[in-house]
Amino acid sequence: MTVVAIDGPSASGKGSTSRELAARLGFLHVDTGAMYRALTWHCQQAGVIPADASGRELNAAEQGAVARECVAWPVRVVSERGQLLVEVGGRRLGEELRGAEVTAFVARVS
Repeated sequence: MTVVAIDGPSASGKGSTSRELAARLGFLHVDTGAMYRALTWHCQQAGVIPADASGRELNAAEQGAVARECVAWPVRVVSERGQLLVEVGGRRLGEELRGAEVTAFVARVS
């Protein structure tokens, strides 16, 4: 098995580059950023991340709650037409992963 990882700062083109590279090489593209976004979305839905956390780091109790969700959250990654998609609790997530609410917290969760 061959694995290629692309790292870099936010909005630097990692996703576009990795999708294109995977297509050219005939590889399956795994968007790990979507996984972090899905966990963030789930934590928000579960009330683990308080609304007043915007602009600050999560405190120790909040970090612990996120860590517990990592063990328990009902995530599933499914392959459809050569693309991996994320489902949480049976709900396929798409646009909600790129919304402002998730974006504001994903770095803190990851």
